[in-house]
Amino acid sequence: MAVKIIDNFDAFEKKVMKKAQQFIAGANAVISARSRAEAPIAYGTLVNSLKTSIKVNGTEVVGEVGYYVTYAKVLDQAPAGSWKPKPPKKYGNKKKGIPQANAWNPRAKPGFLSDFMDGPAARDIENLKTIFRF
Repeated sequence: MAVKIIDNFDAFEKKVMKKAQQFIAGANAVISARSRAEAPIAYGTLVNSLKTSIKVNGTEVVGEVGYYVTYAKVLDQAPAGSWKPKPPKKYGNKKKGIPQANAWNPRAKPGFLSDFMDGPAARDIENLKTIFRF
């Protein structure tokens, strides 16, 4: 009886790499949404500078979520209770048709980027593991 060996390792490796990239993309989406919800907003400068990327190097897949503005790290790593979101000053002019500025986030807190693994974000990322079912 002859045994026929079929080499499907290359196809399997491609499938695993595709699923790994899908998982990292999903995790980036969860983390960036949570970060955006807890980031301080100042006319959208910080929130609009959010960046995500996926880098593939051989068999390694790395996801990155961050901000382009330099002060994001300072705000994120500030000790708890060191700052609280402040409502904007009463800018605007009704007579000239300039609306009042309402760009602020009352839920903002330090750790808006680094504390993503606490609470609902961790559960959402855990649920993404279903991508790896074959």
